[in-house]
Amino acid sequence: MKGGLFMLKNIEDYQINLQSDGELLLNIEQKLVGLKINNFAELSDFFIQHKISSLTDLHEYVRSKKCDLELTLLLGQLLVRVQQIKHGTLSKFYSSVQVGHYLVDLFNGESQEQLLAIYLDTKNRVLAQKVIFKGSLNKSVAHPREILEPAIRFHSAAIIIAHNHPSGDTAPSKEDVDFSTKLRDACSIIGIECLDHFIVGEGTYLSLREAALI
Repeated sequence: MKGGLFMLKNIEDYQINLQSDGELLLNIEQKLVGLKINNFAELSDFFIQHKISSLTDLHEYVRSKKCDLELTLLLGQLLVRVQQIKHGTLSKFYSSVQVGHYLVDLFNGESQEQLLAIYLDTKNRVLAQKVIFKGSLNKSVAHPREILEPAIRFHSAAIIIAHNHPSGDTAPSKEDVDFSTKLRDACSIIGIECLDHFIVGEGTYLSLREAALI
């Protein structure tokens, strides 16, 4: 990606604090007063209008508008997500196989274990995606409320959780299964469906739902 590598590195670093779509839109709205972007369709129209189709185009646009670095990072991360939606990788899930392949790509090269939550509406369209924490389930203070609080805020109908095993082995531990059961029960109390828990290894994945473990 010519001219865009430095920006991409900063965008990836910035993702730690900006995980959900709503948070991204809120921050960029605060930076661009008067630019009314309420969803990714409107954002896509904005990029088309200004002929922004790559991070290099974005850099040129931001530089011409004399925008600051934070705005560049925010717009850059949004552009990445719009491109993901355009290619059908993040907007809607139709099957566990599709989710599994998406997660394998997402966790590719990740050396630290992390727990991810994907929040969906009633039609399995993605509302937001958020890294809940980094660290293994048996060593970290994993609790369903860390996942359910954003679910309520995003008005989610369902959630999918996933975590990676950097060792490459997708065999679930007792802690993995226990946490999945605990989360499923907590979800049922507030009317949110816990669709699945994926464990992702190197180039492969395991669906606890398909394995009848959730």
